[in-house]
Amino acid sequence: MSDVPDEFARLRRTCASAGPAAMLEELAAALAAARRWHAVFDARMMQARTALGLPPAGPLGDVPSTVRERLDERTLAACRAAGWPLLEEGQVAAAWMYLRAATEPGELAPRLEALAARELAADPDDEATARRLEEIVGLALWEGVDPALGIGLVLRTQGTCNAITAYEQAV
Repeated sequence: MSDVPDEFARLRRTCASAGPAAMLEELAAALAAARRWHAVFDARMMQARTALGLPPAGPLGDVPSTVRERLDERTLAACRAAGWPLLEEGQVAAAWMYLRAATEPGELAPRLEALAARELAADPDDEATARRLEEIVGLALWEGVDPALGIGLVLRTQGTCNAITAYEQAV
């Protein structure tokens, strides 16, 4: 989405020729290709709402329970569409914002462990690496995704005393 006027023109053409659903799918794909995950979430939500006959944005008011259930399912899918790539990129806190609602700890823990292994293999003196490791500890330990991973990371990165303190606070 580097040339915004061209993108808008292309999306307008798609909407005119194939309809709003195709335009929103194209928009979501272009945003994903540009790695704009928060915007992907927004596009997927607009898709979900319009597919269910709801306005693409704004308050919903009273929605029948069957429509609400289908919207909830699509909302969780939109959360995963944004959350998993954010986690893969090491944006742990941003990913958690979406994945908290859309995943179970057992589904998230192995991916968090893999990310932690990548971060531990990186430069330990790098500020960005240290920040990501802190975010992983926060998610693993304090959010309860994988407390053993969290304690292990504290032990490895902050030492025995901090690991003991973290353990005492966690239990």
